[in-house]
Amino acid sequence: MPYQNCCKLVVATSEEELDALYKLKEKGERNGVQNLKIIDKEECLQLEPQVKAIKALKVDATGIVDTHSLMHQLALQAEKNDAFIIYDMEVTAIKKVENGYQVSFADGEIFQANYVINSAGLFSDKIAEMAGLDISNLKIHWCKGEYYKTTKIKNIKHLIYPLPDPKGISLGIHLTINLNGEVRFGPNAYYVDELNYAMDETYLDDFYQAVNRYIEVKKEHLQLDDCGIRPKLQGPNDDYRDYYIQEESANGLPNFINLIGIESPGLTSCLAIAEYVKEIMKK
Repeated sequence: MPYQNCCKLVVATSEEELDALYKLKEKGERNGVQNLKIIDKEECLQLEPQVKAIKALKVDATGIVDTHSLMHQLALQAEKNDAFIIYDMEVTAIKKVENGYQVSFADGEIFQANYVINSAGLFSDKIAEMAGLDISNLKIHWCKGEYYKTTKIKNIKHLIYPLPDPKGISLGIHLTINLNGEVRFGPNAYYVDELNYAMDETYLDDFYQAVNRYIEVKKEHLQLDDCGIRPKLQGPNDDYRDYYIQEESANGLPNFINLIGIESPGLTSCLAIAEYVKEIMKK
């Protein structure tokens, strides 16, 4: 599977950001991230001559992967282990029965399951509610994020991140590269009430200003790329809330495992999350 260990630079562009940069390093170390290093302006310029920063946090344990290949491999491995995957099929009901759960689908099919793992993303709260769980504290808020790309910035070797939003809504508009070395910026973050993946240039000025804090690019060289919608537990006016992973025996649903509010870095952490859920099932 194609991948590249490219490392990441989280950049501070002013003296006012240095305290947050050092705190981010400390947080990473508490979470077991190895080889974190604060580098000065000169070393940052040696690594990325186009980047504007007075200091940066260098994160060696960062890489990029072909996400389509990753998903394809996961599907193949699942099928090799006797799983079968049904695509584009809506769950319409979940009923607790004596030996597990009956899961009903839009085509009329009903499956019996000993375990149910709810990883339904944007609809994970609705799936939990179908099973009978009180979701008053587990409501998903849809949060859209857009990306812009450029062909004018070349020869970037690292991912470049600003300091994350202190409110926890997003990681900030950052620079990523793909395996071909192409550059794009994003995502931003704003709450929406409908699933609409259309894009326009409403937020172009925001992107231009955010990106030019750490690398120079002309506004006319930023082009719409794509977008996504996050399933956030943290609402627009809430304090920071992280994801929810829980086996629900305490709520009357044994062997029903909820994964609610899994957003970034859900893809990055997908294998670790799977191992964690596996350990829950063993218990």
